[in-house]
Amino acid sequence: MRALIIARGTSAPPPERMVMIADAFKAWREQHRDRMEEFSWFPTGNSGCAIVNVAHEAEILQITSSYPLTPYSDMEVQLLIDGDAALDAWHAMIHERAGG
Repeated sequence: MRALIIARGTSAPPPERMVMIADAFKAWREQHRDRMEEFSWFPTGNSGCAIVNVAHEAEILQITSSYPLTPYSDMEVQLLIDGDAALDAWHAMIHERAGG
């Protein structure tokens, strides 16, 4: 199962916690590296995303709930479907609804 996880910063952590959070973020990334097909930051700097490939949805919960910046972020998760397979299914459905 593939999913896009987007984290958008909503507030800044307290300055006195930044070193601890930065260290925790590096550790979190290493812990989940093998399940991340993509790991990217947005140019704005306080947001980013990952595409994960996991066997079960509970792994997505584990990844998002252990993210060190969760208290300072909005998280969005979107399941991903192969684009060509989805397009083929949608195309067939449209033709079926149109009667042929």
